[in-house]
Amino acid sequence: MAGKGKGKGEVEVEWDADVLRMPEDSETKLFELFYEHPDVISEASCMVTKHRKATTLDRNDNHLSWDLVYYGRTIPGFSSDC
Repeated sequence: MAGKGKGKGEVEVEWDADVLRMPEDSETKLFELFYEHPDVISEASCMVTKHRKATTLDRNDNHLSWDLVYYGRTIPGFSSDC
């Protein structure tokens, strides 16, 4: 089944049964975001750890940094009362 539509961010995408095709500049931007993600989360987690004057990264540090970066989206396995 072939289709054509606009994805999030008004990117023109095209899909067939097994393949998703998008413009190369959009694909490049998605890869950049994918590679930046671990750096952003780890940097924010370290900032939270330093703020609480600790020397080890805690699970809550990652949870809080995810909240800071992604505005309250939840991560499976992390609850706000941990």
